[in-house]
Amino acid sequence: MTSPWTPRVVNEAPAVAAAIPAEALASAADEARARARAEGLEETAALRAQLVEVIDQLTAARAALAPPTAEVIAEVCGCVIESWLAATDRAALLAPLVNAWLAASAQPATLQVHPDDVAAITALIGEAPITIVADPALAVGALAIRGAALELAHDWRARLPELRAAIAAALTPDAGASA
Repeated sequence: MTSPWTPRVVNEAPAVAAAIPAEALASAADEARARARAEGLEETAALRAQLVEVIDQLTAARAALAPPTAEVIAEVCGCVIESWLAATDRAALLAPLVNAWLAASAQPATLQVHPDDVAAITALIGEAPITIVADPALAVGALAIRGAALELAHDWRARLPELRAAIAAALTPDAGASA
């Protein structure tokens, strides 16, 4: 038996690994950077392709929504105007037209209106040399004035389809490009 105090031979020290040459380390680092860069470029290209696809889908969805939305807005505007025409005082409705005529001409003229509008138009004309003719063929709120040199005919209800089309065209993207 040996004493714990007796010197013994210790196993040899492990062999020291050979030093890795600096060139090999630099080469491995360069390869790792090149692989990481290539992977990053691949990922960036894939993300860009996905982004282009999403943008194309959004553009298609927007293009599909624009015409119906423009038509709905135009229809709502037309309904608002129709309601305004029905609820507005005749004098307030006809005043801008009569005032424009009176500003443009002091010559004698003939004004045709629906029989329901005669009282309102008479108050607007005052002493102007305009003969009023009740014409049941005209819509309520419509008028036609004829003088020697000028003629004015206006009917909101007849102009509503034109107004709706103009509003829809103004709200539709690329409407001018297709025309």
